[in-house]
Amino acid sequence: MAAFAGAANQALTQGANLFKDLQGSCLRRHAAVARVTPAFLPESSPAVSNACANFAPQGAALLADANVLAAYFQAMQELAAFDNSSVSTPAEAAGANGATAADLNASQIDSISKLSGLVTRAFTGNYRRNHLLEYLRDADPHVTALTTGLENVIGKDYQGLLTEERRNLNIEYQRVFDSGNKALTLLLNRAYRGDIDELNRRQSAAVAYVQALQQIRQAHRKLADSARRLETKQVSVELEPYTQKLQDLLWPMKQIARDN
Repeated sequence: MAAFAGAANQALTQGANLFKDLQGSCLRRHAAVARVTPAFLPESSPAVSNACANFAPQGAALLADANVLAAYFQAMQELAAFDNSSVSTPAEAAGANGATAADLNASQIDSISKLSGLVTRAFTGNYRRNHLLEYLRDADPHVTALTTGLENVIGKDYQGLLTEERRNLNIEYQRVFDSGNKALTLLLNRAYRGDIDELNRRQSAAVAYVQALQQIRQAHRKLADSARRLETKQVSVELEPYTQKLQDLLWPMKQIARDN
């Protein structure tokens, strides 16, 4: 159980680069259709920055929400491995405010607050391993709600931004290519491959993060439903496929870090 919780915690922390890139994708999409200026001039106009400004607080709020979820799994890992938890979280109100800014629904906003409170209660109440089953069952609906909310943002909203970014990129490269200059075409091919490779890395990271959220949700539900009747060794066997899958998903998620 501790190994799974640790893998879940690691996977959840990888969302930081994706949340940040919500604004990054917006800026790149606008830049692709903007007038080309020399590199030594200011990078972007205020209009472009303003058009993408709302993504910055959304990304920060999503990061705060994912951190509450990661703190829960860290606390779960410590309870399973060390018989106590040293993990606390920000106040419940901070979690609720973050959920609102991240455009999560009412149920997910409530889950942020309650999961944050649950982690804090485990810390201040000096929870021990014998509280773990109660902890799992109390947390499961909130884990389900939050992983679903984050999955929707990354799997739909962010992937939609990347799809639009790819479309704009192709249009602009095609427009410049139509000039018919052979030397320019060779340079364009090289630049295009680099841009597409970066875009593919971002899309692969988004797909991996969505899959990680699904693995976390499914494994946690299995734990909450069956932990009482499973011995420790049996729990480890049941969770091994989920733990291994989460570890496999870390590599594509980490590839986006160098782009931010």
